[in-house]
Amino acid sequence: MKKLVMLLSLMVFTCSSDDNDRENQNNVPQEDTLLGTWELIELKVQVNNSEETEWNSVPESFRYTYIFDDNNIVTRSNYINCEGTYENNPDDYIEITFDCPEYPDYREYFVSFEEHSLILTPPGSCDESGACASKYRKVISN
Repeated sequence: MKKLVMLLSLMVFTCSSDDNDRENQNNVPQEDTLLGTWELIELKVQVNNSEETEWNSVPESFRYTYIFDDNNIVTRSNYINCEGTYENNPDDYIEITFDCPEYPDYREYFVSFEEHSLILTPPGSCDESGACASKYRKVISN
């Protein structure tokens, strides 16, 4: 009887371990953290110049990635040969600076996560392009 209980316990442990492995294989981030590679997937835009907003998918040809490392260095895939810096203090606010000759850029965002997606929202109102927030999907390396 003891052998049967031990065998069943081992089977339950093995099955739950398989479920966790399958979750990782499905590219689901295990935690919400700014560090890593993030791909732009949607923009929240104003609807017909009203206060109403909606999420719109970004075509693949216009997508780019941010890579945030733990040394406060950030790279953006459409800024060639250019690294920037970021300050993430407090955790729900970020300042990104690119001092590159071709791409001088400074941006501020509120940081949040929705269903493991990174949401960057500029303070105040929508930006000059009409985008009120941007949504990024974490790129998981296999």
